[in-house]
Amino acid sequence: VEKADEFKCLSQNDKVNRNISASVDGIRHAEGESLGLLSITAAVVDGDEGFEDVTRVLRILRAIKAVEAGSVGLDLADEYLGDDGAFRVAEAIECSSNLLGLNLERCGIEDDGAIRLAEALESNKSVSEVCLAGNAISDDGVSRLLEVLELNPTIYDLDLSGNQLSEEMRSQLLDQP
Repeated sequence: VEKADEFKCLSQNDKVNRNISASVDGIRHAEGESLGLLSITAAVVDGDEGFEDVTRVLRILRAIKAVEAGSVGLDLADEYLGDDGAFRVAEAIECSSNLLGLNLERCGIEDDGAIRLAEALESNKSVSEVCLAGNAISDDGVSRLLEVLELNPTIYDLDLSGNQLSEEMRSQLLDQP
């Protein structure tokens, strides 16, 4: 058994603070076939809310795996990722040469996650549209994303609306071509 992937995220449930993790382990048969084994652990699964958290993690994992397998779009809008999830998405972006669009709207991403995504987008020459609207990205994260726009001409649409930007940064964004 070879451990292939792991994804962790913290539940948004204020009543019960639980850490849910899911891992995908690859198993090789003698014939060389690869099977996926999915294991889910939850410190606390609290009725329907706990089940929703587990299914949310599964949706995210499935979407990331699709990108790694060659999907042209990744839409995780309204799925809580936080910075940890953004790091995992960044890894998938770095491995993809087919991904054209990325929608991470309202995913709870902050500056560290945005900076990591920017690093991945800098080297990816297929992504042309990126939506990071409605997150908690401030001037630091946006500055790094703007640097990527200058270095990677493939990206022609970057939506940063609804983030935590200063007036100065808003003016700078309006001045962008």
